[in-house]
Amino acid sequence: MHRQLLRLRPRSGRPALAAAAAVLVCAALLPALGASAFAQQATTSSASAVPAGPAAGPVSVLLIDGDRLSVRSVAGHPVSTVVAAPQRVPIWALHLGAASFDFPVDAVPYLGHGLDPSLFDVPLLQRLESHGRLPVRLAFAGAVPSVPGITITSSANGSATGYLTAGSAKAFGAALDRQYRAEHATGNYSGAGLFAGVSIALAGAAVPQPAHPDFPMHTLTVKGTNAFGKADTGDVALVINADNPALFGDPNEVFNVFHRGSAKFSLPAGHYWAIGDFVEFLKRTVSQREVVLPQFTVAGNSAIKLAARSASSKVTIRTPRPATNGFDTWSVVRYGLHHTSAGFADLTFGSPLYVSPTTKKPADGSIQASLTAQLGSPPHAKGVPYGYNLDFSGPMGVIPAQHWTASPASLATVTDNFYLNAKSRAFWLTIGGNLSQIGSVLIGASTTGFRVPGPFIQYLTAGRSIVWLTELFTNSAGQLDSWHTVLPGEHVTENWNQYPLHPQPDVQLLSGKLATLLPAIPSGFLADNYLWLVGSPFSDNDTQFGHIGGGEFSGQYSLSGDGHRLARGRYSSFFRVKLAKLPSVLTLTEQLRQPQPLSVLSPVTDTTWTMHTNPNQSATVPRSWECANLNFELIRHCAIQPMLTLNYQVSGLGLNGVSPAGQQSINVHVGHIEPGPQSAIKSAAALVSWDNGLFWQPATVTRTSAGNYRVSFDPPAGVNVSLKFTATDTAANSISETITDAYAVGS
Repeated sequence: MHRQLLRLRPRSGRPALAAAAAVLVCAALLPALGASAFAQQATTSSASAVPAGPAAGPVSVLLIDGDRLSVRSVAGHPVSTVVAAPQRVPIWALHLGAASFDFPVDAVPYLGHGLDPSLFDVPLLQRLESHGRLPVRLAFAGAVPSVPGITITSSANGSATGYLTAGSAKAFGAALDRQYRAEHATGNYSGAGLFAGVSIALAGAAVPQPAHPDFPMHTLTVKGTNAFGKADTGDVALVINADNPALFGDPNEVFNVFHRGSAKFSLPAGHYWAIGDFVEFLKRTVSQREVVLPQFTVAGNSAIKLAARSASSKVTIRTPRPATNGFDTWSVVRYGLHHTSAGFADLTFGSPLYVSPTTKKPADGSIQASLTAQLGSPPHAKGVPYGYNLDFSGPMGVIPAQHWTASPASLATVTDNFYLNAKSRAFWLTIGGNLSQIGSVLIGASTTGFRVPGPFIQYLTAGRSIVWLTELFTNSAGQLDSWHTVLPGEHVTENWNQYPLHPQPDVQLLSGKLATLLPAIPSGFLADNYLWLVGSPFSDNDTQFGHIGGGEFSGQYSLSGDGHRLARGRYSSFFRVKLAKLPSVLTLTEQLRQPQPLSVLSPVTDTTWTMHTNPNQSATVPRSWECANLNFELIRHCAIQPMLTLNYQVSGLGLNGVSPAGQQSINVHVGHIEPGPQSAIKSAAALVSWDNGLFWQPATVTRTSAGNYRVSFDPPAGVNVSLKFTATDTAANSISETITDAYAVGS
């Protein structure tokens, strides 16, 4: 998982790949992938291992309606990827300064009178959810209420606490959806049904205090008409301060519902912008019309109009090959004064979406609309399955018509080969966008799966200012690449889960401004006498795209300094160790196992690093990299440790993890983690076994170039090869790695 999470609020451990799914298409929820491990307390007084704070990968977050999000940090902001949406209701992402919310559309009318916005506060959910449960707090009058999906654990004096699970939240979501549809016609969203005398908030969130206006307040009346030109009832208006969302941007105040054609707001004088969301119920989803008024002025009691008919431009996408629309994320960012901004994104699951084009630029600040879309090859299409990840940006200042074409010249083609020693089904999940979207309204979704082992083709909008990040995974494990760009017309191959699987470091594939917006975290560094260690067990060997592995794993670590044990315990792929004194030589051992491996190949690894300590904590890493201090603040003054890395390429390896029988040849590249010291590689040796390491025999190791070696040996047919490889550099740093059943040899 990409390690941008130091920007998130501290939490222990590091989760594996978030669960995901084609559930949005197949209506089947896959389980979340493995939970994070925790670093253990030290066993001696000379050092202590402590939890490393926020995890390095995407975090699985459950919403109260059963939607599941995969959240990662991008440029310091939490960015959501929808991985499960049982109701298939569109989702709004709202970014107001540092705040980030994800609202299912059917929850919005109940904000502030039934549902507290804290239930949709993404950073809060990351911090307060635990063990797959969403903790809630209920306030009520009278007897303890029975709310679908909520298990009550305690109650007293009109207050109760409880929780929802992934399964029970679906029951709440179904009840919410039924009530929303029933009450939409009247516009009366309170006082009955789920919220009869009941309000629900996120347990652990601060209790809102009564508001006291800091400015003279004025009444804004928003007049709304529906698609038939009649006074609207039941739809939602959103109003935000255009100069600075901090002046008027709290979710408790920015939404209101049309009733007989009007929605009223109490707000201070200033410049504002507004969105009207008008819905029409279809058989399995809703059609939406988004009406945007980029700027208006409030100087006293005022009125504006939002007409659904003005949303006349339907979002359409043309692709070179036939494709089924999966997910569209239409987003708009309103830029204010002093580098402030507010972002709104509407994620739809293949449902119709109409937008109101504009031609006049705002007098203050600016506005920009974008569309990201994911499409897949039609069901039952013959040949290699394929998908499109597309990004379209409108001109700055206006909202264009929403008819988009992905020309062949604008795309890059990536052939994804997924290796697996068992038949299964894999899924893909991609997020991406341009510079204006990073950290504002970037959002993505998973799409349909494909059979593995086998190939899959992705077509991506290409350009030097557009970044992409993809996960390919099965039910319990997979791989994640690093943020990267592709060029128009480029054809590349990306190998996923290519055996043998073993620990790999983070890499930085970006440069320039993109790299500073999306910095990487070194895999081993020293800061404030803390040694930080970041690993990715069971990664594959694709260095072009910087793959790192995810899934369920367990194991132990041990750290020694100058021959004395400093710490040991249960392995966590992100932890730190306090050093009472700085040893000259550090030795780190990681013994890791996949409890539920996808196949018999690469289930166990045992890796030992010996490092001659780099003590220069005043050194500065490039702007494309970031370390952390004791308070989890991002810093650039840290000492990167000289950890060696290995990369294996088995000649002739098939997608099933089996190489042809006969003489075996493995090309091994020996390097160091970035951006640390890069001493020349001095020597290498290899042992092989085909009886699970009971007996080992030497293999022939030939140096082919600096840092590159070829391992040759002649095993019997039909065996699994276990591999032990060691290497040393000229500074006496070394690595020794054993991979049990690394790959298979054909009969």
